[in-house]
Amino acid sequence: MANFRNSIPVILGFIAIGVIIGIVLTTGFNLDTKSLADNKPAEKIYEEGESATNPQNNMSFTPQKGFVEVVKKVKPAIVTIYTTKNVKVPANPWHRFFRGFGFEDVPEGEEREMPQTGLGSGIIVSEDGYILTNHHVIKDVDELRIQLYDSEEYPAEVIGTDPETEVALIKIDKSGLTKAILGNSDDVQVGEWVLAIGSPLELNFTVTAGIVSALSRDINIIGRGSYAIENFIQTDAAINPGNSGGALVNDRGEVIGVNTAIKTETGTYIGYGFAVPINIAKTVMDDFIKFGEVRRGYIGVQIEMMTPVRAEGVGLDKPRGVFISNVLAGKAADKAGIKAGDVILKVEGMEVNKPNQLQAKVGSYNPGDEISLVVWRDGRETNWRPEMIRSLPLPEKAVNPRN
Repeated sequence: MANFRNSIPVILGFIAIGVIIGIVLTTGFNLDTKSLADNKPAEKIYEEGESATNPQNNMSFTPQKGFVEVVKKVKPAIVTIYTTKNVKVPANPWHRFFRGFGFEDVPEGEEREMPQTGLGSGIIVSEDGYILTNHHVIKDVDELRIQLYDSEEYPAEVIGTDPETEVALIKIDKSGLTKAILGNSDDVQVGEWVLAIGSPLELNFTVTAGIVSALSRDINIIGRGSYAIENFIQTDAAINPGNSGGALVNDRGEVIGVNTAIKTETGTYIGYGFAVPINIAKTVMDDFIKFGEVRRGYIGVQIEMMTPVRAEGVGLDKPRGVFISNVLAGKAADKAGIKAGDVILKVEGMEVNKPNQLQAKVGSYNPGDEISLVVWRDGRETNWRPEMIRSLPLPEKAVNPRN
C-alpha cells in the first residue's frame, strides 16, 4: 500500500507532462491565447450564395422535378386555337397560266370560296372563358374554334385585338375553367429558366424549355410605319408556328410572356423565339374590358438611341437613357417643358435605355394618366413631377412611329 501511495505523484507528473506536450503541439508552440484568437483565416476571395451560407434556406431549382410541377400547374390553362378563313380563288386555276402563253380565249370562270385553316395557341386568363392570344392568330378569320386541354371544343368570339402590340382577347361560353397565373414581366432577368407551352406544328400542348436569352428586343416584325410596340422577351425555348399566343412561363408557374414570333430564315425554330411581355398584354386586356378599345398613352416626342457621341455631347458618363430629337408642339411633353436634346433616363422610377423601352412604358398608361420622368439636361438630372406631364391619346396621323 505504501509503495502505491508513493507512486501517485509520479503518475500525476507524467500526466501533467503529457498535457503540456499536447498543448505545445496543437498550438504550434504559441502559448499566447490572445494571439490564437487573432490568428483568423484570410478573407475569402469569392462570394458565396445563400445556399452555401444558410443551407436551411437552400431553394435550388432542379429542372427534373421543378418543370414537372410547373407543367402540371399551367398546362390545363393553355388552349389550341383553330381558325378558318374563307378566301376567294379562281374557278379555273389554269386561266392565268394559259393566258401567259397567248391563249387569250381560255375562260376565267367565276371565283369561288375555299376555306383556309390556321392554328395557334391561347392562355385562359379567367374562369369564365376569357383567353389571351396573338393578334395575327385571329386576324380576319371567319371562324374560331377553341380546344381545351381535356379535348372539349367551343366556338369563340373576338373581344378585342391590338395590332400595335400583337395582343388579342377572345372568349368562349364556358365557366369553371382553370386559369393561368400572370406574373410581372418587369422583374424578368436574362438567364431565368422558362417554359414555352402551346401547339406548334399541330403537336397540341407541347412543352419546351430554355432560358431568357435577352430582354427588350425590337425585331421589326410588327412594322415601323405605325405605333407598334416591340419590347419582346427573347428565349431559346423552341417556338414554332402554332406556338403563337401560347404561354412563356417562369419556374414558379407564372405567365411572363405571350409567345409571338421566331427569327428564322427557314420558317421554323433555329434558336430564338420572342414573347410579348405579360405586363403589356395585361394593359391591353384591361383596356378591352374597361373601354372596349385600346387607349394608349402618348407624350409627343421623337426619340432615338443614345450613342457614345451623344452621351459625351450631353455630359453623360456613358450611353444611357433615350435621346429626344424633337418635341411635338402642343403635346404633353411640350406642355411639360421637355426640349429637344433632353435625355429621358427613367419613367415612373424604371430606367429606360432603348427607344422601345420608353415607348412600351409610356404606352402602358392611358390618356390623361400622370407619369413622372427623370430627365438629363445641362449636366444634371431633373425630376419632373407627375402633375407636370400627362400622357395623351394618339394623334389621328402618326408623326413618328416610335413614341
